[in-house]
Amino acid sequence: MERLIGFAPSIDENCTTIILGSMPSVKSLEQQQYYAHPQNRFWKLMAIFFNEGIIPTIYQERLELLRKNHIALWDSIDSCIREGSLDSAICDEVPNDFKALFAKYPKIKTICFNGGKSFQCFKKYNKDILKDKVIAVTIHAMMHSDREIEESKNYAKEFGVNHIVVNVDNFKDEKFIENNSDRCYHCKKEVFKVVKEIAAKHNIKYVLDGTNLDDLSDFRPGLKALEELNIISPLKECGLTKDDIRQLSKDMELNTHNKPAFACLATRIPYGTKITKELLKKIEKSA
Repeated sequence: MERLIGFAPSIDENCTTIILGSMPSVKSLEQQQYYAHPQNRFWKLMAIFFNEGIIPTIYQERLELLRKNHIALWDSIDSCIREGSLDSAICDEVPNDFKALFAKYPKIKTICFNGGKSFQCFKKYNKDILKDKVIAVTIHAMMHSDREIEESKNYAKEFGVNHIVVNVDNFKDEKFIENNSDRCYHCKKEVFKVVKEIAAKHNIKYVLDGTNLDDLSDFRPGLKALEELNIISPLKECGLTKDDIRQLSKDMELNTHNKPAFACLATRIPYGTKITKELLKKIEKSA
């Protein structure tokens, strides 16, 4: 079977975001154009996103629309063997050289993936790139189970990113122990102050958390603390619900897609009941 060769990147020195596919489809390879199949909605979505009334019909104008908005296109895979267009049929892939690309175009700060295969291939061959750009921080406190801490270590190792586990003693905070209705606010405020200090120490500009759209419908005083500390919640900002995240995680072959929800242990204690170490240990054992 003939080896398929992908395209050169569509990029210039002003691009700050790059959208990655896996390998162009049969139709795209025939026409030597990104997203050439008439049923592919990529260009329509881009026109809507950038408030363009009409989708450009000329291919070079489509690329110029993206570059005008500082968006580059490429694929995770340089070449591969594949029968048909399905990502599941890809084998013997050779990755693209992203280290060289990012060295040549240092303004690229955001990487977007159009599906699970593009993400999996990028992750597989570019762990050294991720390692320098991302730090995963896990707070280890008594309201978090040991099982969750161990899982976070495994996830960070799988993705090849630096991982810092910080021990926090919430029992130094009387407001946490008192367990009034604003407990979550005080807890989040102290925890993310620590995370921001770590970010500053490692020259990391942005701190992100996992708040999603469904969280806005619950009573979560901790959201106010995140806002005050300028924490970015990309899942929430993209309008993603818990079900959306599970489906996307499944599409990207992440083993967390069917992970049971596990709330902070302190949320199992009614407001007004003082939190003790013994009570948290008892709750963890029964969880």
